[in-house]
Amino acid sequence: MPRNLSALLPALSALLGGCAEHVTVAAPAPPRDPTRAWGRVVEAAATPQGVDYAYIDEHRDVLHRYIAWVAEHGPIIDDWSDSDEDHSIAFMANAYNAFVIEDVLRLKIRDSVLGVGEGIWGIKPGSYFFLGRKHRIDGDWQTLYVLEHQDIVGRYQEPLVHMALNCASKGCPPLRFWRKRGLQGDLRQALRIWLDAGGLVQTDSGYAVSELLFWYEDDFLDWSNKPSLCAYLADHTTGPAAAYMRAHAERCTLGRIPYDWSLNAAPAGSARPDQLPPVEPEPEPEPTTPKGATDDEDGQL
Repeated sequence: MPRNLSALLPALSALLGGCAEHVTVAAPAPPRDPTRAWGRVVEAAATPQGVDYAYIDEHRDVLHRYIAWVAEHGPIIDDWSDSDEDHSIAFMANAYNAFVIEDVLRLKIRDSVLGVGEGIWGIKPGSYFFLGRKHRIDGDWQTLYVLEHQDIVGRYQEPLVHMALNCASKGCPPLRFWRKRGLQGDLRQALRIWLDAGGLVQTDSGYAVSELLFWYEDDFLDWSNKPSLCAYLADHTTGPAAAYMRAHAERCTLGRIPYDWSLNAAPAGSARPDQLPPVEPEPEPEPTTPKGATDDEDGQL
């Protein structure tokens, strides 16, 4: 959710945090990590047309087992090593996206996540979806807004994390399942794919980029030590676009592409489970990685 969607949102978060609904699932935390099974559902449902929410709804039991799992597991509860940030980022991003999907299904959203909420939650579009509902992760209850800005982006200070979080809207980067192995390369690839798919377009006067990059401009610049968005994008584009960005690194003039908040839904039946690789045997439960140690194997694959 953009920081500047409303200057009232941080204040609303503090004022109404206690009024937020706690979203629970009936499934108990399973004895074995269900992350791999949930990842396969995501990979089947995430299509070039968008997300096949009907397919995910058919596999709601997998989603609920995963949500029950992340409620009782995570970097703090399981005492993961501070040095293994990619593991934590992948875990947190996948959990965030699962919470978004659960709310889309539970609230029966058909048009936009901005269109739900009544009373005080109807003052600003999106406040109910992002601030009015809390999900349990790593033993703590958090709204989507706080989870994104404090626990994920703010904690890890990696601007590319913005490519990992999906807000169920056509304007955001496509939904995908994240793994800790090769995460940094996957995030860079996700940015390039998103830019090529419409996040960056050529105009008569130069180039325009999605409003998302302007919303989080401070993150992209402060955490990369770049002087402008043009300078940042020069490292993530090719050809004429990269040349333009380098030439305008100091005096960056980019147009804005309006953010599309319409639901990123694909037609029912669009899911592609037949295109997934064969199912591998589920691994035996693995011990958690204590701080100060590393472990290359985990449920994030």
